[in-house]
Amino acid sequence: MVSSGNIRFRGPLAVFVICLIISTSLWLVIRLSGIYTSGFCIRLKYLNIPEDKVLIEPGKAPVVINIRAQGFKILTLEYFQKPDPLIIDLSRIRFKHRNGQSYYDFPLSRFESLITEKYILNGEFLSFTPDTLYIVLEDKVKIDRPVH
Repeated sequence: MVSSGNIRFRGPLAVFVICLIISTSLWLVIRLSGIYTSGFCIRLKYLNIPEDKVLIEPGKAPVVINIRAQGFKILTLEYFQKPDPLIIDLSRIRFKHRNGQSYYDFPLSRFESLITEKYILNGEFLSFTPDTLYIVLEDKVKIDRPVH
């Protein structure tokens, strides 16, 4: 029935819609209270890259943190909390050098306590993917172009 621009629900349709909303809400609460294994991505931010070097692309890939937690926690981390990037200061790393490249194998296990504390993952942290970050810097090359 339509009355002055408002739609009124009456009868079996209204009862069905109300029951559907209640049952969907209860189902969602029950499902999200379970324990699940999931991963969420963290971007990496590098500080103090030497001016004569360029960071090679694989080192810029995001890191996935695998956790086992309640569905509500996973939903919050993936969709409602914008995780801050993980900051890596390259000035504190001693690189190995070979053929114009500087490289360092960086085990991400060093960040386990920091990540657990930062995202409040008490006992929920499982692992990183990848478990080791390979940071490679190459020498910048200047190209002198002739002026026409």
